[in-house]
Amino acid sequence: MDNDTPVGQRIAYYRHQRELSQAELAQLVGRSASWLQKVEYGERVVENIRVLQLLANVLKVSLWDLMPTLGLPPNGGTPLDAPKGMRELTRVVSVNQPPDREPPTGGQLQGAVAEARRLNAGGFYDALAIVLPSMIEDARVAVAQRDADSWWTLSLLYQVASDFACTFREFPLALLAAERAISAADQADDELLLRMGQCLLASVWLAEGWTDAAASLCSNAVDGLGPDGASSPDMWSICGLLNLNAAVASARTNDASGARGFLEDARAATEHVTPAAGRYWARIGVANVGAHEVSVALELEEDPHAALVLAGRVDVSELQTPARRAGFCIYPARAHSLRGNDDAMVIALREATRHSLQTVRYSVQARELVQVGLRRQKPCRVPGLNELAEELSVAV
Repeated sequence: MDNDTPVGQRIAYYRHQRELSQAELAQLVGRSASWLQKVEYGERVVENIRVLQLLANVLKVSLWDLMPTLGLPPNGGTPLDAPKGMRELTRVVSVNQPPDREPPTGGQLQGAVAEARRLNAGGFYDALAIVLPSMIEDARVAVAQRDADSWWTLSLLYQVASDFACTFREFPLALLAAERAISAADQADDELLLRMGQCLLASVWLAEGWTDAAASLCSNAVDGLGPDGASSPDMWSICGLLNLNAAVASARTNDASGARGFLEDARAATEHVTPAAGRYWARIGVANVGAHEVSVALELEEDPHAALVLAGRVDVSELQTPARRAGFCIYPARAHSLRGNDDAMVIALREATRHSLQTVRYSVQARELVQVGLRRQKPCRVPGLNELAEELSVAV
């Protein structure tokens, strides 16, 4: 199988390897044979990561054996090409040594951090891949000159590197960068920065399917901070983000009450924050909590209509970044697909591309939705689906 092999075909392949019938595999994961048949034929998406993980466990493969790398790299090459700049970023993060050059000024470092964050938040991944390695090396040079403030900058740049690598499912790099971010935060003697690094590490663990570990890390981090009425808005924001990660992790283990409890804690945190991102770029608001509520509803396999009702309550304009707004629009697209409404699915994905085309183009879920829609549209064509597939470089 190559990287473009759809999820359903991968499930069928490994099912045959295990010598299981569709009925047998469906029973083992608590689904009907007709459900599995539609999934394997590419006429239905798997509802959520939890079900996909259950299938992987039964088939004795990894989660990512079933979830192919569907996204194209930033350089516009084939799916087998490494993203332009990813190889250099891997070298820079792995080889923890400063280059032999003059250190940048404090103002230059702060500007680099702001630019890296802007590119990542805006979904400008191709540009970020080119400039981020040099930014990290500059921060390393400053750290080698015993500039204590540079540890703070270096930690934030490692956080951006980890998030970027996770976007392209370069998980070993994402994990290493997150660990380096936590180590740099420790050197900076900044507990809130360290907790932000832990929040990012939990996000990578979630992407890897390590849900229990992610939930425990987030819950313990919040307990360690112990926010109260005298806590700063930054602390409350970071606690809110940790609770949101814990909510998603709980949903993926089918712990509905735990997920809703974490969501409530995150919503309570919004009462203590300010609109600005603050020193740590930790921003949590009512819209962000609402977006995670939709995600949790989909993970818990609630009625897709209920997820759409929740999505309708979210003010997308209040989500802080173009990439986050685009990512949110994929949630209702998924709900529409589960309901068999591919017309509405296309509209939702088209809205996502208006916020950040690259975010949608590199989203495994978005591309899977388009592929499923393409298989279901015969004999009647879904308006705009073929054009969207072409724009996202999904084979028609």
